Amino acid sequence: MTAQHSTTAISASVVLSDSTRGALTVSDDAMVTLAGRHDGSITLEGASLRIEGSLDGTLVIGSLSTATLVGEFTGNLEVKVAGTFVIEESGRFTGTVSNYGSFTNRGYRSGVVEGRTPDDQPGARVVDPPTGPAAHILRTPDQ
Repeated sequence: MTAQHSTTAISASVVLSDSTRGALTVSDDAMVTLAGRHDGSITLEGASLRIEGSLDGTLVIGSLSTATLVGEFTGNLEVKVAGTFVIEESGRFTGTVSNYGSFTNRGYRSGVVEGRTPDDQPGARVVDPPTGPAAHILRTPDQ
């Protein structure tokens, strides 16, 4: 499934293994696995998302929705009331967070958080966002 600069509604369980682009809305208890790369936005409305590949853009997790990150996500994250976001040990998130739901970090996160403080589990890595003239370069100890 490939979306080109458009909004695509998904209401059935699916694996996205190719590169996709644009706006996706996942609803109706659907379970989407992002195994490839997505550039754009994803909105969850009563649905689930597993990011195994990479997401570059915006993720909005609505009420009664869940997203699990085992791959990479760079961008903006909004977790609404009764929404859940989990970064597993292999997951890497860099970006801005508006958290009003549940956010558990077992992996790596970097960025500014607004709202509720994430629950950083033992072994999780939290890196302050870079500042100054080299702010566009982010390196971690394992790079």
